[in-house]
Amino acid sequence: MKKKSIILLLLLLAVTIPVFAKTGDNFYSGDDLLIEKSINSTTFIAGNSVEVSSEVDGASFIAGNNLKLASHQDIVFAAGRNINLESLTTKDAFLAGQTITIETSEIRDLYAAGEQIRIDSNIGRNANLAGETVIINSEINGDVTVAAETIKIGREAVITGTLKYPEDANINIAETAQIEAKETYKGVEVEKPS
Repeated sequence: MKKKSIILLLLLLAVTIPVFAKTGDNFYSGDDLLIEKSINSTTFIAGNSVEVSSEVDGASFIAGNNLKLASHQDIVFAAGRNINLESLTTKDAFLAGQTITIETSEIRDLYAAGEQIRIDSNIGRNANLAGETVIINSEINGDVTVAAETIKIGREAVITGTLKYPEDANINIAETAQIEAKETYKGVEVEKPS
């Protein structure tokens, strides 16, 4: 019985994989990409410079050197050197890059790791951020957990939950910033290469 199941699975994969590869409706790659047409399924995009302004009815997996996302997407997974979210609407965003900038977007939950993360856009619930420098100058309607050396909370910042950050972080909170609660934690010692 096990042998028949494995054979059936292999036959099914052999039939379906070429079909997905031939359609190409949700796979994009190239040096400079501009994706404007609506996509009705999960999509995969890779290129040097990628701009997505189309609606994606599914998850988006995007990788590239410079990424600009400005559309409605169910869930975003993005990795790149420079990631700019401008007018993006999504349930959840998972981002990894050197420089991450978020402006005028609607994001429910944010997970971001990068050298510098700048948030100038409201976040619907929670934000989990890791980087060298994290700058927040917007409203976050939930908890914010930060692992960073330098944290800057701007004048327009409103955090309705708890701001959690390392006790040894260099933190600067503007006088007009509103934070429901603050909590520090002991950071992990990272050995730097000599």
